[in-house]
Amino acid sequence: PIWTMYPVQLSFAIFQFGCSMSCATIFRGGTVDRIGTVLGSMYFLPRGEASYMLSPPLALLLGATMTYIFFGSWFMRHSSLEKVAEKTPWPLRALILGVMLVAILVFHGSDRAFIYFQF
Repeated sequence: PIWTMYPVQLSFAIFQFGCSMSCATIFRGGTVDRIGTVLGSMYFLPRGEASYMLSPPLALLLGATMTYIFFGSWFMRHSSLEKVAEKTPWPLRALILGVMLVAILVFHGSDRAFIYFQF
């Protein structure tokens, strides 16, 4: 079947990732106008004066992060995070956990509440 071919699977994965990011944007958007602006910026559709909301360095960082998330998910599609963590050497696991702990401590703030605790 055609959906077992690698390019078709990758196309489906990219489409699904775009749908997930769009849904997250809609879910987090404050107003319909803001949602339209963010979605337009995400898909390079200019809309008024705020057609591109990020500076080039931030856009590059965001693009690199999204690419990392997508390909991380793609390469783990036949596994689980638990299995990958078991295969990871303990010094690397300790480094990753340390970086996450420092990020939590450094970037604490009242406006960064976890999404599911805002209801």
